[in-house]
Amino acid sequence: MSGPKVISIVSIEEVIEICQVWLSRVDAEIEEWTKIGRRNSVITAADEAAVRQSRSVLLRMLESGQYLPLQKEAPLLTQRLQADMDQRLEKAAESHAGQLRITRSLSFTATSLLQQASIAGTVLPLDVATVLHHASRGSCDDVKAIEHAVSQAVSLTKKSASAVSEYSPMIQEMIANANTESLDDWIRRTSTTEPADRRIAAAEKLISQLIALEERFSGNSFQNRLQELSAMPESPHRGLKLDSICLELKELLESTKRWDAARRNLAELKKEAEVTGDLSELQSQFAEFASLQQQGDIHAASTLISRLRQTLDRRAAGRAAEKKRKALIQGLSELGYSVSSEMTKVWASQKSLVVRKGQQTDTGIELSGDFEAGKCQVRVVAFEGQGNRDRDTGRTDEEQWCSALASLQERLAGSGTGLTIEKATPAGATPLKVVTTPWTHDFEETTEVENRRREEMRRTL
Repeated sequence: MSGPKVISIVSIEEVIEICQVWLSRVDAEIEEWTKIGRRNSVITAADEAAVRQSRSVLLRMLESGQYLPLQKEAPLLTQRLQADMDQRLEKAAESHAGQLRITRSLSFTATSLLQQASIAGTVLPLDVATVLHHASRGSCDDVKAIEHAVSQAVSLTKKSASAVSEYSPMIQEMIANANTESLDDWIRRTSTTEPADRRIAAAEKLISQLIALEERFSGNSFQNRLQELSAMPESPHRGLKLDSICLELKELLESTKRWDAARRNLAELKKEAEVTGDLSELQSQFAEFASLQQQGDIHAASTLISRLRQTLDRRAAGRAAEKKRKALIQGLSELGYSVSSEMTKVWASQKSLVVRKGQQTDTGIELSGDFEAGKCQVRVVAFEGQGNRDRDTGRTDEEQWCSALASLQERLAGSGTGLTIEKATPAGATPLKVVTTPWTHDFEETTEVENRRREEMRRTL
């Protein structure tokens, strides 16, 4: 198969840049994993050290030329980091929701204790009464302080044994079990039972997820509303309000997730732009995201990110195509073809180039197509005005080029660049294409003039 051929080239420089981009994506994910993990107190110094070690392994792969293993392992590491943090945040949200249930349970207890102390005429110490009042209104999140106040209040009410019958069933149970069950055990038992209204538990879970995901979300306003509703007797009106809170929280969580994904994508793109040298030219577009976030325009933000992705991909494809052209031109130069580095510019703009080998005057090699699409065609061509050429002569020229192409593959492989023949036709299957005078002559003259000009400039300095 020695006729026109479609080839693809992967240059070593292109591969290295791909690996560097993957490392930048890993770095972006590690920064996100670390920031969120520290904010939610779900990672340890040992966890961080293990992640840094994983990143070091990837760097050693790059430095030792293990490019394919790196391209396989880098995306796997980013996936593992994402899955790991999702699991940690889920556990954190469950733990926080559990704390909310405990706080709510203590709030009920505080309210009941204040009411029963008033009925029984029990005078509570000022500090105890203050904490219980705050807890009853849901404005105290210091569980230990509440537990201490409740414990003291129970101890005082226990001394008023004659009034036990007037206490609520909950307080009577606490007093009855005071000697056999600690307050911690009672809180744990009562707070882990299924809540009377599952919508309250669902809302608390949503609040906890939002707190874990969004640093600026406190959830106090929602918790206060839940506190008020939890104290109300069951009614259709109460149920509608709880449904409304759950709906608000779900919509807010969905919006927060969309913005979080957009922000993470932007951080990854920015890291990539730093590595590829595109950041300075795209800085204004990256800065635009903050304005869109303030406006709350997630659609425009997503469009911006897509535009940045396309721009970076287009620039990467352009750089890769330039590297492919340079690699092929350099390889042809080593085989004795009359070429120069300036030819890559004409090839890029005209999408084709004709070169010849040394003193060979009647045939040359045509390089056509755009490497930005990943492939190009190479074929033997005949120069216009070189007389009639039969198909057998063309077949011989194509067979000679086939041998040269095999040598070119070996030379490129020696420098880490791969050349693959994607498609080929038999030698002599089609007549040689006839082209005008090769451009190489013009380039030779231009290069010679340029060299003389530079030499004259050096002499005058």
